[in-house]
Amino acid sequence: NGLISGDVGTGKTAVYAVIAAYVASAGGRVAVLLPNSNLAAQIYEEIASYYDHFGFGVGVITGGREVNPDAAIVIGTTALLHRDMGKMDLVVCDEQQKMATGQREQLRGEHTHLIEVSATPIPRTMALAIYGAVKIFKITKCHAQKTIHTKIWHKSDNTVMMKGVMDTVRSGKKVLIVGV
Repeated sequence: NGLISGDVGTGKTAVYAVIAAYVASAGGRVAVLLPNSNLAAQIYEEIASYYDHFGFGVGVITGGREVNPDAAIVIGTTALLHRDMGKMDLVVCDEQQKMATGQREQLRGEHTHLIEVSATPIPRTMALAIYGAVKIFKITKCHAQKTIHTKIWHKSDNTVMMKGVMDTVRSGKKVLIVGV
């Protein structure tokens, strides 16, 4: 059992994707469990872009989508829990704090490895890590240099703020808005 923990954007997905590829290249099967369809689609597209040409397939199973369900690496929502997935050698539970313990354990067999992934692990998982029942792998640095510009806007500045947001997005950059 292991926990990959790191802030948003530090590369947790890339780390478990490499581990999943290793297991798949050795003939094993991997299930990646995610809390919603949008995230499952995003992670599927990302991992498939890395590995589809390596000879082991990448599949996705959600409530509304099924592509290559017998692949070596299958990414999906809790829809994975409602079908016979066969023997899994590794289960990765991304955003583990959004799923119950039973859900996180359901795809495991007697010899299945489990990696839980979260920027905000639940207290139970942290307690297990502190007392040695779960090995923690903490990502402390970002894999790419990021420049973050913080601005505080007041309600009366909403027109100027929205123009700035639109200009930033049009230039190909990203915006995060936190309202209080």
